[in-house]
Amino acid sequence: MIIRMLKRRSLIVIVFGLIAFLSYEWSLLAPKADAIPAFARKYNFACNVCHVPGFPKLNDFGNLFRDHGYQMGGENDLPEHESINMGYWPVSLRTQVGYRSLSIGPDGKNGGEVTNGSFGFKTLNLLSYGVLAKDTSYGIIYAPNLNSANYGAASTGSDLPNAFVRLNNLQRFLGGDATSYLMNVKVGKYEPELPFSAFRNPTQFNTPIVFYNYRAGNPYTSANFPANSRISSGYGNSTMSSLQQGMNGLELAGIKPTSGTNGYFRYSLNAFSTTGPFGNGGGRNMIFYGHATQSFDGYGIVSGHRIGISWWQGDSPTVANPLVPAGQNNAAGGSGGTSGTGKTFSRVALDASTTFDGQWNLFGSIIHARDSKDLIANTAGQGPRQDAVWNGGFAELDWYPTELPFFGTPGWLLLYRYDLVRNEQQGLRSFQGNYNNVDSHTWMTRYYIHQSARTDVAWHTEYNWFRTRATGTNGRDVVGQMFFTGIDFAL
Repeated sequence: MIIRMLKRRSLIVIVFGLIAFLSYEWSLLAPKADAIPAFARKYNFACNVCHVPGFPKLNDFGNLFRDHGYQMGGENDLPEHESINMGYWPVSLRTQVGYRSLSIGPDGKNGGEVTNGSFGFKTLNLLSYGVLAKDTSYGIIYAPNLNSANYGAASTGSDLPNAFVRLNNLQRFLGGDATSYLMNVKVGKYEPELPFSAFRNPTQFNTPIVFYNYRAGNPYTSANFPANSRISSGYGNSTMSSLQQGMNGLELAGIKPTSGTNGYFRYSLNAFSTTGPFGNGGGRNMIFYGHATQSFDGYGIVSGHRIGISWWQGDSPTVANPLVPAGQNNAAGGSGGTSGTGKTFSRVALDASTTFDGQWNLFGSIIHARDSKDLIANTAGQGPRQDAVWNGGFAELDWYPTELPFFGTPGWLLLYRYDLVRNEQQGLRSFQGNYNNVDSHTWMTRYYIHQSARTDVAWHTEYNWFRTRATGTNGRDVVGQMFFTGIDFAL
């Protein structure tokens, strides 16, 4: 299935770009964890010990700290250890304030557009991660409902994007290597082990990775843009609406150093309930997801290189579930589903990451997706249904310069990301083949003003431009732009 993706010229550029960099002469690079200011206060170090060069992106050490269940491996991990001040509270707060402008509308002089610009703040997150007892860790993110959030637009409601408990190092009970962390079990609500984390990507507040949030038939406008009358309604599709949201599930995961590679083998196997981003109120169906990676000469973020494969497989219910309130149902035809009425969907992805010169990280992923025709809404007058098939990908280059002329060690992070989606087959034959194809370009600069064991402050500037093909109500392409500049800080 993946081979068919090569028919699209722009996707070929991504694939060969990744291959070229992965075939670059590999060398040992100087190594540089999920840390929030609460961890920095606990262990008394600055957040750049775990981040590149500051929050939220993790460096190699930070990723290993996360994979070990937010533990260093010593007695000082425990919440009652004598080195921890008893007034310590493992909670951090993060928000982003500044100016944001939006512009969206059909392409062309006669298409018209909708614009908006405002000072304000995006959202508020209260985060708590840590250790409940030896080898028992947890994570909670609370996002309260704030009427003035999102630059004056009311938030949709309070939520817990993350709420989980993780039992670590279980292989020791089976006589295995007690230092490898090859068996760990997580239960609750959490972000899946995606090819590259959406929660920790520096653009998470403003410009999401496109294929994580793409659903065939639903015009892509990014999370910043609400629906408006200048964008067509597309066609209904009851498959999952997002890969990156917190999902209700159970995970078996592990990491193990591998001899001969100077790297790590990692895996994550998950069973998710059919709720939330799967577009329905849920029955007893399960969605299965797996991701496996192998790194070389490091973890593959600050040092070394990494390759991986991931897949989604399951079904999404298509018949209304009478035990779920009508407002919570959202499958084909406008209602959620019950167990036993599901229709299949699948996602298969390859990912790769490479580093060079101690300050560059190039990474990306390609995906092939298929949704059963029975998940497509049967709307009168829109033609016969068929499987919806699409391909997508992204490539991102991050640069955290170790030294700049006149600035010394500056504390900058700069990135560029290109996202694309190409439809191979529409879910309704009446829609043209390139309907809702996406091209997106994102540029970001981030300067770390202050980092300590108490606070982190960064000046963040970001610009995104995207085009979706033929999604305007007049048949034109839709073009959207987003600009933000302001202060991102965590306490």
